[in-house]
Amino acid sequence: MSTSAIVSPLPTFGANRLRGVHHIALHVQDMERSRHFYGQILGLHELIGEEVPETLKQAVAAGEVANFQLPDRTILDLFWKPNLLPPDPD
Repeated sequence: MSTSAIVSPLPTFGANRLRGVHHIALHVQDMERSRHFYGQILGLHELIGEEVPETLKQAVAAGEVANFQLPDRTILDLFWKPNLLPPDPD
């Protein structure tokens, strides 16, 4: 009997391997503090004006959404809804 551990190979996804992430969405508790952190502290570019996707322009104008672009062009969406509750665990 061998004493070496059995190691399962990692799954492969063929030609459709994950090569990146298009966007990440986060729910934030304080939009202004979050915008300051991601924009001023981390130095990410905040999308404004025509850079904002048409589907989010109204929410951005209402202060409920902010969009940032990471150096690898991934989009970070911050969502703020004051009465948003976590999902029911059941």
